[in-house]
Amino acid sequence: MVRYRKKPVVIEAVQVAAAVYNGKTWNGSPFKCDVLPQWLEDAFTNGTIAVHPSDRDYALLAITAPEGTMIAEPGDWIIRGVKGELYPCKPDIFESTYAATPNSVGSGVMTDGQVEGSKPRSRKTKV
Repeated sequence: MVRYRKKPVVIEAVQVAAAVYNGKTWNGSPFKCDVLPQWLEDAFTNGTIAVHPSDRDYALLAITAPEGTMIAEPGDWIIRGVKGELYPCKPDIFESTYAATPNSVGSGVMTDGQVEGSKPRSRKTKV
């Protein structure tokens, strides 16, 4: 059997927060980052990411991924892959697979068990 090592690549990722969506606005930010990356805003605008119907106290997100529609819930990470594709990743898998890059401060990337730059937003955020 031949063994292979995964090539090192740099990805962008944002962690999903527990936020309530009333159909028009968010009560709190749906993401644990200070500034939404443009690719994430674009994903909401073009329908790649949408609010998924749920009976829970917080919003779920439906992500159109290469493998089909996938659901992200609070704590999951939304990853932008090397070809611009988006997909969710469970926090334990994310932590064991990825490490923050030196220029990731404030981007919502986890370092030493803490999300850098994550401050809960108290104002209502439109996405």
